[in-house]
Amino acid sequence: MNLFLPEIPIFVKNKTVALGFLSLTNRWFYGAEKGSVLLLIISFFVGLNVSGNTIYSELSLSDNILMQQWLTGIKQTNQNDSLMGFLPDDNGKTYYYFSDGMMRDRTADNGDNLWRTSLAYIAYNHPDLREGMLRCLKWTGEDKVQFYRSVEQDKNDVSRDQITMFLAAMKYHGHDIKKIVKATPYKISDKYKLTPDMWLWMRAAAGSTLARRLFYMIEWPVVKVYQLWNKSNISKRKFPAYALHLLAWQLYVLDGNASIKRSIQNMVEDMGDEENYLVKLLSEQQVTEPQVDSVTPHTDFIWQRYRQTANVNLRPLTPEEAEFNTLDVDVLKAVFERECCD
Repeated sequence: MNLFLPEIPIFVKNKTVALGFLSLTNRWFYGAEKGSVLLLIISFFVGLNVSGNTIYSELSLSDNILMQQWLTGIKQTNQNDSLMGFLPDDNGKTYYYFSDGMMRDRTADNGDNLWRTSLAYIAYNHPDLREGMLRCLKWTGEDKVQFYRSVEQDKNDVSRDQITMFLAAMKYHGHDIKKIVKATPYKISDKYKLTPDMWLWMRAAAGSTLARRLFYMIEWPVVKVYQLWNKSNISKRKFPAYALHLLAWQLYVLDGNASIKRSIQNMVEDMGDEENYLVKLLSEQQVTEPQVDSVTPHTDFIWQRYRQTANVNLRPLTPEEAEFNTLDVDVLKAVFERECCD
């Protein structure tokens, strides 16, 4: 019995499954460093670094938005920091606090500052957070950008997680990310490279219809296999919850509401915990206000964790720690307000 094809939309079969299988084997058996073969196949259709290509035919260097325009608030949307208890400072008490444009926590680890601040920008939509995020980017002229994990720019080891959350947050608030996507190299740091599907997703998020369709066609069989693996109980090792959270954001911010997108979102929601209300909202499933109000703020971002998985760093915040900047609760409330009230 073929487990991969029964639910897939008819127009996605054949070549799509082959591409998805290549992407899956690339991830599981060879890792992200071995993605060049699939990338070449995709590049043939999409056009990588080709003048006047399908994705960026409307852009030229002279037309690009300058970095200074980003920093001075071009395309700023309305702030919603009044929605939650937002304190853009450090009172020495709250678990999450802000310093030098970054949301930080009391672990004193700067490794996830860009990721964390991107989530804070989604929740609070404050221009200082956007500026802090953009200060994690170092430009070489106008055509190449290097991401860093924090404004300190002390290590060239940014990961795909940081870049994914940065782009998702910018897209969430309606910013044009074409220039940044185009300028991001495949080798994003001394330690990491993009994967072929993330390379496609970035261009899809930047507005390419072709890249978006290819991303969906590749992701569908990959996510289906992960879904079946999670349900099989063959191993205690499941699809990582942090990757599930990121995938939910990747799908949520893409334009359109194609049936294949909804199908992938349904699989993502199915893999998450029943109480993972953020993944449910991002997968366009119904969540009630009492469910949102029932969430207790924690020391770790609970939406990227499986509840049954032990985590020594996870505990509820004390009332003093939770007076302001409760990231997991505030992100959930921001997305809920958008979904229920738009």
